[in-house]
Amino acid sequence: MVAAAAARVSVTLPESVSSGPAADKPSHWANDDGTLFVNPWTSFRQTSLSDLATMMYQVNIRAPPEPISTTAASIPVHTPDFTYSSSSSGKSIPAEQIKATWLGHACFLLELPSTTPGQRGVRLLLDPVFSDRCSPSAWVGPKRFTKVPCQVEDLPEIDCVVISHNHYDHLDIPTLTRLLAHQNASPPHLFMPLNTLYALPSALQQGYNTTQLDWWSSAELAVEGIGRARLSALPSQHFTARGVFDRNKALWASWSVEQLLDGDKDTQGLDTKQVGAKVWFGGDTGYCSVKDGQHSVDPQAPVCPAFKEIGEKFGGFDLGLIPIG
Repeated sequence: MVAAAAARVSVTLPESVSSGPAADKPSHWANDDGTLFVNPWTSFRQTSLSDLATMMYQVNIRAPPEPISTTAASIPVHTPDFTYSSSSSGKSIPAEQIKATWLGHACFLLELPSTTPGQRGVRLLLDPVFSDRCSPSAWVGPKRFTKVPCQVEDLPEIDCVVISHNHYDHLDIPTLTRLLAHQNASPPHLFMPLNTLYALPSALQQGYNTTQLDWWSSAELAVEGIGRARLSALPSQHFTARGVFDRNKALWASWSVEQLLDGDKDTQGLDTKQVGAKVWFGGDTGYCSVKDGQHSVDPQAPVCPAFKEIGEKFGGFDLGLIPIG
């Protein structure tokens, strides 16, 4: 689904990035209309509500996290400088380099290289969560261990927001609401995996221009006077749910972000596209099958084949933003 884009940002949908003939129904679709999904690999282990309850018990009761007072000392939080300059050294990150600022958990502010001196590159905000709790309620549920490094209102102008899946620690409605208010005159474009839009309240569905993509599908983002990028939704090994009755009704995804540069003219006088910097964002994903109590990788366990396929398809990346939890 693609809404009409704002004047500053435009989005077009080129052909699928998948190679080979398309199947009648993708292997990750659990029904015929793309509203229920599965992990199509033996490396995925299905989890139940009892598994979730056991995990919460182990994390909160058997091995509770350190108090915030001691965590802050071991994990210092720095206020980001989005001018990408160092006051201590007097040096700045060159405009032609990728800039990535980690803002906690899976959230990154990504700026692609600029092709024009003195001008910024395309900016993307990945899985933004600035709330104190990742929960349907502001009063109960998992609470962050460290303070946010900055506020939504401190962010520079964002061109697009990328969501990996609909879990509360990756799709945060209060954060998106604040971002829309902060950039009300020129909202960023919102990219999400297939069938994720239902998680947004109507005010955000109307306020944001949105694009939902299936695995191996892509869209081209053009930011007026700034640059262009191609975003591709790619496989990951995970699941989705916002409540008890919507498990896996929205797709989950990793994402590639490719800087697009103008190339030479083709035989029809049109610009060809050259790819500059390439970034892979894992979002939230598993790698292989793990048994209860196992804390190391079993070399005999099935490994998700999607990552090798992604690497071969895109020829590697300049930067990988990979979850390790």
